Amino acid sequence: MSAFPRSLLFVPAHRETMLPHAWASGAEALVLDLEDSVPAAEKAAARDALARLAPPDGWTGRIFVRVNAVTAPEFAADAQAVAAARVHGAVLPKTERPDEVRCAADALGPDRAIVLLVETARGVVGAADLARCGVPQMVALAFGAEDYRASMDAGVTPDPALFDFARLAIATAAAAAGLPAVDAPELDVTDLEGLRASTRRARGLGFCARFAIHPSQISVIHDALGDPEADRRWAARVVEAYERAAAEGRGAAALDGRMIDAATLRRARALTRGE
Repeated sequence: MSAFPRSLLFVPAHRETMLPHAWASGAEALVLDLEDSVPAAEKAAARDALARLAPPDGWTGRIFVRVNAVTAPEFAADAQAVAAARVHGAVLPKTERPDEVRCAADALGPDRAIVLLVETARGVVGAADLARCGVPQMVALAFGAEDYRASMDAGVTPDPALFDFARLAIATAAAAAGLPAVDAPELDVTDLEGLRASTRRARGLGFCARFAIHPSQISVIHDALGDPEADRRWAARVVEAYERAAAEGRGAAALDGRMIDAATLRRARALTRGE
């Protein structure tokens, strides 16, 4: 399977007129939404739209569907629609307990991947349990900032450390389980420089992907997260420098003036293997 997508663009499933812009956005994945962006009166129409979904020729990205939470009355119908649609998998919101993940996996079937969206205080505290719940369809752990803010009752302008704690908990749980971590979207679509800065910071916290809510955000996210090919080229240079030093009988190796320690070498070798 190819690497997990760096960008996942949300599109309300009932707004089919938005799809041409989404397909052309450069996003590596789309997330068709059946949850928060779809009014209750439009949810049935949104599910019907999934059945008509037809990616354009040349589309190579993945397609996910954000369903309603397992505990919501709409979930059963959502899962049935996802199982029948031409999509890669589902984004499962407000996940708090491993049994919810297992319930979703049973409803969606073995051929649908699951991205867990952790966005409540209880979910953040249990992120490690969620990440190692043993559901083979699970492909990523994701952060939902706005619902997390609400669950913490932290006011209109909470301290940024509140979100740092949640991001670190989710990214650490994901890394321990060998899963990618997806950061929450930036809601101000006009502040692209702010998006660039926050995405670079998220990358430094261990996130390798990010949700987007507007096509204009995609190229910025890709740029801020970095180029996977460039990372692999760096990794190949690290391995080459280390092996050359070992062959020459030198006890230490360096690249561009920086020592290559054991942790750097392990990371470089993993990258060269595509991990």
